[in-house]
Amino acid sequence: MESHDRIQEIIWSCGVDIDQETVDQIVEFVLAALRDAVNGEDESAHDECRLTISLLTTATGAMPQQLFEAVLGLLVDVRDTQSRNGWLLFKIIDSEWETLTQDQRDFLANWLTIHAPSFQEPMALFLASEILGMYFCDDRAMSVFLEMASDPAEAGRISAAHGFGHLVREAGDPALVERALQAITQLEHDSSQEVRMEAEAARRNLANRARRRDI
Repeated sequence: MESHDRIQEIIWSCGVDIDQETVDQIVEFVLAALRDAVNGEDESAHDECRLTISLLTTATGAMPQQLFEAVLGLLVDVRDTQSRNGWLLFKIIDSEWETLTQDQRDFLANWLTIHAPSFQEPMALFLASEILGMYFCDDRAMSVFLEMASDPAEAGRISAAHGFGHLVREAGDPALVERALQAITQLEHDSSQEVRMEAEAARRNLANRARRRDI
């Protein structure tokens, strides 16, 4: 198996009858390709990985556990090497959310609580806050956003404001919404114009929340 085209052809031919040995071989190929993609400059290579993963999860019905664990492990690797392409891996998690099992989602929530604030790459931070805010939207997400909000680096505070915006719009707990609004108020007075702009956008989500409830 030497190319994405060949891998995708195999997945199509096997369909839902794909066997575990073939899945293991495909996962091994995808991980090698992902490592090359995050270490390189060719985003089309990442797009090919995403397509192959999408076809694989469609065939298997869920994200293979070894692939899920390996993607998180690769995220830690790119964080530690300060790669600029860690966001590509978060994008895979986001796009494959529906294929994650409940156990994988629970694990991911705890993993993000531990690891998300330590990313320095701006887009990776932003997507981590997006995933926490969109899919979990709870006290765990709040704790991560509060940690990001105290980050001396601007990117962390921008991502925090974005995350708080998700809480304001989506959280079912009114107390959590109030805490998010208080945090947004502080960020609206940040020294960075970009942080202030993101905080102002987050506050506007309160109106979006009200409109949605009126529908």
